[in-house]
Amino acid sequence: MDKTPAVLATTPTSPVIPTPPPLNPSDTTDTGTEAHTDADDIEPWTAAFHLFQEKSPDLAASYEECLVSLQGMTADDVKLAVPRSVEAVVQTQLKRREGKQWKLPLPSGKTINVRKQTEKLVKFLLYFDPIVKNAVSAQPYAALAWSSVSMLLSLLTNTSAQNEAMLDGFNSINDILVYWNAGEEILRNGNTGAHFLKSLSNLYASIIEYQASVICHISKGQGSRALQSVVGAVNWVTKAQKIAKLNTACKDLVDISCRADIQRANDSTLHGMRDIVVALEQSELQTRDREREEKETELLRNLQCTYDSYKDFNRQRVQGTCEWFFNDSRFHALRDASTSSLLWVSAGPGCGKSVLSRAIVDELRASTGGGGSTVCHFFFKDGDEDRTLAANALSAILHSLFTEDASQRLIQHALPSHKSHGKRLAQDFLELWKILISCAQSDDAGEIICVLDALDEYLKAEVHHHKPPYDDLEKQFARFATVNCIKFHGDDKSAEISREIDLVIDELVDEVAGSFSRDDQERLKSHLKSMNNRTYLWLHLTFDIIRQSPSEFGRPCDIDELLSILPSEVADAYENILNRSKNKNRTETILSIVLAAERPLTLREANVAVAMAFALQNNKSPPPSTSAELDRQLWPDDTFKSVVTNLCGLFISVQIV
Repeated sequence: MDKTPAVLATTPTSPVIPTPPPLNPSDTTDTGTEAHTDADDIEPWTAAFHLFQEKSPDLAASYEECLVSLQGMTADDVKLAVPRSVEAVVQTQLKRREGKQWKLPLPSGKTINVRKQTEKLVKFLLYFDPIVKNAVSAQPYAALAWSSVSMLLSLLTNTSAQNEAMLDGFNSINDILVYWNAGEEILRNGNTGAHFLKSLSNLYASIIEYQASVICHISKGQGSRALQSVVGAVNWVTKAQKIAKLNTACKDLVDISCRADIQRANDSTLHGMRDIVVALEQSELQTRDREREEKETELLRNLQCTYDSYKDFNRQRVQGTCEWFFNDSRFHALRDASTSSLLWVSAGPGCGKSVLSRAIVDELRASTGGGGSTVCHFFFKDGDEDRTLAANALSAILHSLFTEDASQRLIQHALPSHKSHGKRLAQDFLELWKILISCAQSDDAGEIICVLDALDEYLKAEVHHHKPPYDDLEKQFARFATVNCIKFHGDDKSAEISREIDLVIDELVDEVAGSFSRDDQERLKSHLKSMNNRTYLWLHLTFDIIRQSPSEFGRPCDIDELLSILPSEVADAYENILNRSKNKNRTETILSIVLAAERPLTLREANVAVAMAFALQNNKSPPPSTSAELDRQLWPDDTFKSVVTNLCGLFISVQIV
């Protein structure tokens, strides 16, 4: 008989299981007719089944009914007295299992012994599955007995009726099957005698009875009155002990030398089954790891946003700036504290808060890298829907926390919620908050630092997307009076911030006005530093004037003109930008469209909207009525950004996300 290798799993990378020895086929069984009843004339398994039918006809009938139900066959198809019918039952069981490619969910919540016994059943099935396939035609009754493990496992995946004594007995029977599989192979050419064959048939009949009782017990349920009338109150221990005695009696009928040969063959088989355990564990670990990675990847994908680009949209701090914050003893106390603290930094517009937030994130990451601290951040931005929702901020924080977690265990806190909520989790603020708290309380978390910039610009969906007033935020922070809450008011540091703006002026003049002469650069620096009420916003707007047309200031007299037109306040800077537009009507149209939009527009959307608006303003020709006509009035995709920038300057920013 050819030996068929068994494969542990259905994936291409699964390990190959050692091939077990085949069952001893019988050349005398006629699978097309009714089986004989004389145990001396037929092989032991066929004789055993008929002994079982004679001793327990009601149980045999009930077993037949269970097989009909389990295999999805009709009563006419399942006639266990007919070998071909038995063969069909086994073949159906094999095909159903292979078609489903089921894997056993081990009984969580059960006793350790139940888990061990179930794992042992899996090991037995995997190793001897080829035996069933090879024996099903030549020895259908033997194949049915061996495939009972497969039927039991399929039932265990759908029931909680798992009796420890029942499983113990089932596995002890499997050990006997393994032993006599080797025994039949060794003894088949010897003169074993009719007495031995009769004893072996009696042993096999008791095994079939036990298997039938188990299958009926689980299939019909422990409380079934019909089952109780058939098998009574089952004492699994007593049944297993009876089989063990019959097994010993059979062994005693084999001479010592043959018994030693059988034991060696049995030990070899057990060694092969131990190899299966290793292969099974490796395969299960690989499968679990792969499934876990897929779930984690999907979760991270749903939480992901371009939060680093939000941060990096702000300039890096100029060397020597933000020192009013980093040199403050309150910041040092918070940075070095061993307990949780809350830091609130507030200041007027244009004081460089967002640049400071970026500096805090970058420098804390640099100073704590690999030190057990995780720095998470989110930069809110009014007018950008993706950057105004608190749920998006929590999603970004969790994404950063999970991707930077050295233990790779924190993400496990989110997987159950993601399984329940799916993609909707990223928008469920309360659920995300629970996950963050769970992570923070975990021993794997280490120190978690969260930096939130422009907190007053976030929107709350439950209050109809209205921005919370600053006073309301202050009231919310007042609730943290019982914890270490440090307040930084940047307005109290105006003198220091003003001096730091001078450093930025020096760098920007060198950067933007590099083509100016050294004297002209110094004149520009002095003029800017002499301005009152300087802010970073004013400085940004002022230098945009120079950036737009640097060639216009190539002569000393041009510098004089530049100094005369530089704005002294933010409002003047905005007015200056608008006045520089060569087509104020178009600038006003674009700004009106952006203000009216409920969310930031893509370049394509803005292109279409602006083209339609301009067409409506043009009285010389009707607006486009077809897609082809509209396409003729659109700007090329690669130039439209420049059109918007030239017309609107800093009033509109275009971000690539």
